[in-house]
Amino acid sequence: MSNHKTNLPAKFLAQIQTDLSTEFDSFCQAMAADSPVSIRLNSRKKANIEFDKIVQSPVPYTELGFYLSARPSFTYDPLFHAGCYYVQEASSMFISHIINQLYTKNDSVIALDLCAAPGGKSTLLLDNLSPNSFLVANEVIKNRAIILRENCTKWGFENVAITNNEPKDFAKLPDFFDLILVDAPCSGEGMFRKDAASINEWSEENVKICTLRQQQIIADILPSLKPNGVLIYSTCTYNQNENTQNINLFIEKHDLELVGINTPKDWNIHQSQKGCFQFYPHKNKGEGFFCAVLRKKSSDEINKKYIKTKNLNFVSKLETQVLLDWIENTTETDFIHINENIHAINKSHIAHFQAIFANLYCIGAGILMGKILKNQLIPEHDLALSVFITGKIEKAELNFSEAIDYLKKNDISNFNCIQEIKNGWFLVTYKNKNLGWAKKIGNRTNNYYPKEWRIMK
Repeated sequence: MSNHKTNLPAKFLAQIQTDLSTEFDSFCQAMAADSPVSIRLNSRKKANIEFDKIVQSPVPYTELGFYLSARPSFTYDPLFHAGCYYVQEASSMFISHIINQLYTKNDSVIALDLCAAPGGKSTLLLDNLSPNSFLVANEVIKNRAIILRENCTKWGFENVAITNNEPKDFAKLPDFFDLILVDAPCSGEGMFRKDAASINEWSEENVKICTLRQQQIIADILPSLKPNGVLIYSTCTYNQNENTQNINLFIEKHDLELVGINTPKDWNIHQSQKGCFQFYPHKNKGEGFFCAVLRKKSSDEINKKYIKTKNLNFVSKLETQVLLDWIENTTETDFIHINENIHAINKSHIAHFQAIFANLYCIGAGILMGKILKNQLIPEHDLALSVFITGKIEKAELNFSEAIDYLKKNDISNFNCIQEIKNGWFLVTYKNKNLGWAKKIGNRTNNYYPKEWRIMK
């Protein structure tokens, strides 16, 4: 009982003992156990995962989630790099259940994941909202925003924009979003079992700081939520100041109401009040996750403030003809220039992108196709991982060791599977899932896997 999982702050334990009473001993025993390992599959890239022998059981909150009986080396699974699954804490997958209770697969939802990095909940939203929906995945910290963009790129969907903005910046988009998810920065008590550093960072003062920061975030972001729109607020903490007490404060100050979510009793999720869900490790197979579902009450006064938009620079007809050979669903797609690059954007989302580009700092949009030089596309890695890439492009299927070499950005010229490839661009695949681009020039093959993404060890 001497490891970090039981070496918890005394004041935290006193708080939990008050909250849990007779369940306190069970909670402490669970905190001394190992954290479960869980993954969530990409709904459009389903594959036989390399470690399928250690899949233990499904996560109850989503048909795409699974517990593993051991933690493999995800870095050395090519399907992880292909975006076939995301390693995600199981309790937070409950968001899937909430989305499926709120919306149908035909609903067109404009959504915002406000504190989105590293991207687990953004990719979850992309899987659970309809393809007609549109997601803005935002992260305020620049280096974390880059990681968010990487993970959304791996997921391969086109109905998403990645932004790097403060919550207050979204006031420029009044009554814009149908759904806002705020996975708020918090004191991290729910991660104590999984992350020793979070224990050392905990203090009562930090709880106070987090509580006030959460209140400010909600105040900043609510003007951009439509009347009758839904706010999902979540944390990875047990602290009532940051959870239910904050929720009650939001309701009082911002004219919100809690939304009930039908949840099976055998899931054993604690509900302090309607629409508020607290996960505990002794009751649920996961970490300490909290979430609440609120609705913004409708108002007779609809905000008619003009939202600034930006004209987009559409590609020429000649350029369009070049691009049509690279993706499916071409009749539903527009192509636009953003600086030197061309992005593919669904026609139904053009107006959304116009508003995003005009009001926010955007670092990712639709599918990054690449550049056209001398009437030929120089493709970007984003296109290789897109679920909309055409199946007509030539491919080289690698075995495991070859795939790892490719992901390390090693020379792949001598691979047998490449010898019959024609000169030019081709896709490198593993188990028929795209890993990225290579280009054959005579006897030489250039490995175009992104340098910043390569396996280093």
